[in-house]
Amino acid sequence: MRRAISLVEVLVVVGILAVLAGLLFPVFKHAKRSAQIADEANRLHQLHLALSLYRTNHDGDGVFGDIYTMGLPDVDMLSKLAIAEEPPFRPISIFASACGVHPHIGDVYGGVEYMPNPSPEWADSARVFRDSLILYCDITCNDADVLPQNPLQTKFAIGVFLSGSIARVRKQGDHSDPAWWVPPPSP
Repeated sequence: MRRAISLVEVLVVVGILAVLAGLLFPVFKHAKRSAQIADEANRLHQLHLALSLYRTNHDGDGVFGDIYTMGLPDVDMLSKLAIAEEPPFRPISIFASACGVHPHIGDVYGGVEYMPNPSPEWADSARVFRDSLILYCDITCNDADVLPQNPLQTKFAIGVFLSGSIARVRKQGDHSDPAWWVPPPSP
């Protein structure tokens, strides 16, 4: 005689599977976020290498000041280079973020910000911070409720310095200020 599975046994198995799924979902979500951040750091490093080659070709190595003296492209020139066509001929941005599109930022250049600009303030920052000056940053890896423009809100950003080192910063303030990227002094 064959014994059938009772409804209680089926419900117990479903309950156990639901508890396991509930326990593992945050682990998988965290692993996915960590992979996105690692991928974004790699993308920023690749952008830095491309910009280093550009600077070398435009006699900007070792010079600090305005973007033209440093051999850096301006935003208009960079935006022309930022879009490539791939089959099936859809535009692909080299500035696409691995973390996706943040609802409060939009998709201007895909998520990665090019920080150098022709303003005198930026040139002064370049003279002060030198190789510790931020070139590219991505703040799209924040949760959806984080407003990047709010200086009182803690935000997470990944950036690459002129020296090529990668920074992962989580703190309050304005990420467009070069001082925001400087680590606090050791006690």
